[in-house]
Amino acid sequence: MDYKKEEIEKKVWIAVELLFKNDAFLLENDVNERSVSHKLAEYIQTQFPEWHANSIFLFNTI
Repeated sequence: MDYKKEEIEKKVWIAVELLFKNDAFLLENDVNERSVSHKLAEYIQTQFPEWHANSIFLFNTI
């Protein structure tokens, strides 16, 4: 599926908001950034089910 830039931005922000809402304790407790990027990848995967979100890729690009 082709997404417009605005659609991608909206979906990524939804994923970030879900991370803050559901997993704020990860950020509050200074856990390893790989744990945070893994959870973010899970939320991105829900926004783009036809894509394969990979936390290792996200970690290397953040």
